[in-house]
Amino acid sequence: PDGDGDPLLTHALNFNHFAIAQLLIDAGADVNHGNDGSVREKFMVKDPIYCAIAAAALKPAVFDEAFQILTNLVERGADLNHQTPGNAHGRIPSLETLMFYWNEREPASQANCQRILRFLLDQGANPDIVREAYRDTLQQRIQAIRDLPNQARPASPPGAR
Repeated sequence: PDGDGDPLLTHALNFNHFAIAQLLIDAGADVNHGNDGSVREKFMVKDPIYCAIAAAALKPAVFDEAFQILTNLVERGADLNHQTPGNAHGRIPSLETLMFYWNEREPASQANCQRILRFLLDQGANPDIVREAYRDTLQQRIQAIRDLPNQARPASPPGAR
């Protein structure tokens, strides 16, 4: 871990070092291991899925690289539905991470978030485990991508399950 308690993979993703993150994934880094939330009073546990979703949702300039890492993490068994029961400061499920970072003001970000949402749902992310504060908005966004005509739907990446 680095000085903040982040494992190297999480640290690389936090700083958009996607080539390093890919090397770590290829070398067998634990795709589900995040920090423990205790260093510097972190408000939540960040894991590689959290960091990849945040980068892809927030930064259109690095979307393709971040989305590819997200895909690779899922292919290596990253848990999209893990949460820390009873701990408001614990790991949050992937769909809740996406809802937290969804930016409706940026058209590029909006389209990217729709693509991430479609991918996460296709990979088995469970919308029923997000906190109530996000649930209605998530359901509206799920319905919105289902209502898109097939040709306008955000595509999952090649090779996605």
